[in-house]
Amino acid sequence: MTTSGMISETTAATQSTLVETPRTKLLASGREWIVRLAGVGGAQAIVQAIGFLAGILIVRTLSMQEYALYTLANTLIVTMNMLGDAGISSGMLSEGGKVWQDHRKLGIVIATGLGLRRRFASWLCGASIPVLLYLLRSHGASWLEAFCLVILVSFAFWLSLLSGIYSVALGLHQRLADTQRVALIQNSARLAGLVPLIAAFPTAVVSVAVALGPQAWAMSRLRSLCGALIELGQPEDPGVRTEVLRVVRRLLPNLIYLSFSSQITVWLISFCGSTASLAQLGALTRLGQAFALLSALAGAIIIPRFARLPGNARLILARYFQVLVLLSASTAIVVLLVGRFPAQVLLLLGHDYLGLTHEVTLYMCSSVLYVIAGIASSLANARGAVLDPVIGISLQLGCQVIGILLFGVTSIRGILWLAVFVAAAQIVMYTVNFVIQTMARPPARTIVA
Repeated sequence: MTTSGMISETTAATQSTLVETPRTKLLASGREWIVRLAGVGGAQAIVQAIGFLAGILIVRTLSMQEYALYTLANTLIVTMNMLGDAGISSGMLSEGGKVWQDHRKLGIVIATGLGLRRRFASWLCGASIPVLLYLLRSHGASWLEAFCLVILVSFAFWLSLLSGIYSVALGLHQRLADTQRVALIQNSARLAGLVPLIAAFPTAVVSVAVALGPQAWAMSRLRSLCGALIELGQPEDPGVRTEVLRVVRRLLPNLIYLSFSSQITVWLISFCGSTASLAQLGALTRLGQAFALLSALAGAIIIPRFARLPGNARLILARYFQVLVLLSASTAIVVLLVGRFPAQVLLLLGHDYLGLTHEVTLYMCSSVLYVIAGIASSLANARGAVLDPVIGISLQLGCQVIGILLFGVTSIRGILWLAVFVAAAQIVMYTVNFVIQTMARPPARTIVA
């Protein structure tokens, strides 16, 4: 081969490489996401499966009376966690996304968020305890059992709040393997404790108490992992507090409403329905854990990375709708399968719940819509595109009033139709708000994902 031929061939190869470089980068990025999602998804699926087994064990072991009390305790823990956060985590994500590579500055953000959460949690505990006592007593709990459940719920609430703070830093640094390992050990220890204890003492108190030891260990471990990434013990920063509270002020009224509306089915049954209806609805919520994997994946991977995107409106909107379309497609398959085989699904809950064939499909549909609505809201909040609380609450109250008039709330079926209607309206509301705010003033970011 001549020298000119060799040069020509080399030049052609170089040009080919240059032409293929963008495609190669795209393929490499796609492979990286597939590997990451498969690894995280597989590990998270194991974590969720263990939690699902624990939930099914409780449903099948407790009497309907005890399971109704357990449902009340769990529902209040979820509601208190939402209210206790008050939008602080979203504000921390927004501020932490700007300084996540600076250990000291991120430590200041964490310390500021921790101080705010402690103050909010103290106020919330004082307001929530009388409500829980009243509901427990109205559904047949003795005074001793009611007081024990109140104490256990308060401890679980504090541990959950602390874990959530440390998870913000770990999420921004994408320490997924570490957090999943902690969750795996925590859930495994809970299941291992449940198997012998709930068989010997099938009560709501034991079912809640078994989770506290593993939860306390998990919080301690998350703090230790967080200490390797940031400088713990930093003072609170007034500037960071101001920025976080700016998000909180916009988000808190909406969260107060959402903390109750997201659990509206249980609250309506708790105040207006029978103990048996409360137990039936609580049993159906165990099946909704099938979608917890999606929320966990979004919280661990998608939302932190979304918070780190540069301030390009087209890119932000494209990623937002890609997430929602992927969620909708994957969850629709599960709902269709449940609708096709409801009796087989209900066998997991035991013979007391086999008659809920229509209700189980409705519940799974509402669960899917609430998961999508929650992720849509979290994506928007991570970019600082917080829905105006007056507009948000007004629209949702209007939707609830319309839903109550259309479906009624005297039966589980009517309440579930109401939940489907409200959740669908939330998705539309959050999406429209996010598009308008993003196009009007794209949030600036200096760190590229």
